[in-house]
Amino acid sequence: SIIGHSAFANCSSLTSIMLPDSVTQISDSAFANCLNLKSITVSDSVTEIGEGAFSLCSSLKSITIPNSVSVIKKSTFENCLSLKSITIPASVNKIEEYAFENCSNLTDITLPASFIEREAFWGCSNLKNVIISDFVTEIGNGTLGVFQHITNIILPNSITKIRENAFRSFSDLTNIILPDSVREIGRGAFQDCSRLKSITIPASVNKIEENAFKNCSNLTDITLPDSVREIVKRTFQWNPGLTKLKFKILS
Repeated sequence: SIIGHSAFANCSSLTSIMLPDSVTQISDSAFANCLNLKSITVSDSVTEIGEGAFSLCSSLKSITIPNSVSVIKKSTFENCLSLKSITIPASVNKIEEYAFENCSNLTDITLPASFIEREAFWGCSNLKNVIISDFVTEIGNGTLGVFQHITNIILPNSITKIRENAFRSFSDLTNIILPDSVREIGRGAFQDCSRLKSITIPASVNKIEENAFKNCSNLTDITLPDSVREIVKRTFQWNPGLTKLKFKILS
């Protein structure tokens, strides 16, 4: 069954929803502007959540998106001001523009490195921590571009490649731990990460491309394993704060 367009929109006294397994689709704006809606249970039978389905639900604190959903559509959770955390399941391959716009209390998010449109998290001013799901093997160019102002990223042990410009110009990034599974760090991967202070390259890495850590102006400490056979041109260029370079000899 389907919950139709704007079916429960503007129901300001609605506080909780539990949808039955018979529901397969939540249409556009179905629960929009339900100002006192605090919780909703969405079953795995739901395969589609429409544009703006929960927009302006300013009291909604959390929601679990079922594994049956593949796209988080435009403005789905826009202006959900009380939303603090959300887990995006592995089934999601696209997060459309404005999906979480102005979720100003959202601080933590777990997500697959699926296709994320540029303004999907626009206005999420308190978003600080991003956890990448543990089935992702590569971080591509522009995949995480919407998170350029976060401070902390946790990468899973499944990551083998950090591709070209993956974290370029993440100007507030202070901490990232590269897991032992990483083999390649692409061209410009961390270029212009102006607040990054230290980095340890794991022993699994055998290739660091050009400009990978160029212009990381606060980078002071680098540890390199002997698995890195070549340091190419401009890899660490324009790092005026670099005071300590350690080569780790592997036994």
